[in-house]
Amino acid sequence: MNYTEQQLTAAVVSEGLRPALAGTESGAPPRLLSLIQRCWDADMHNRPSFDDIITELDLIMENNKMLKVEEKEN
Repeated sequence: MNYTEQQLTAAVVSEGLRPALAGTESGAPPRLLSLIQRCWDADMHNRPSFDDIITELDLIMENNKMLKVEEKEN
């Protein structure tokens, strides 16, 4: 769909429009996909704080590094 900026803003605010999120088959870590979905929650009280986002991203990055090391060892 092609939206003007105003139409897109209205759709996000009033209709809860969100982009389609890739699944785990895309190679994206499940924790990252979950974090993105939580950031998009319509209820702002359910969204993570910036501190929580940073903590979660740090954990995702650390886990990703560990996986790469394991792959090299195998």
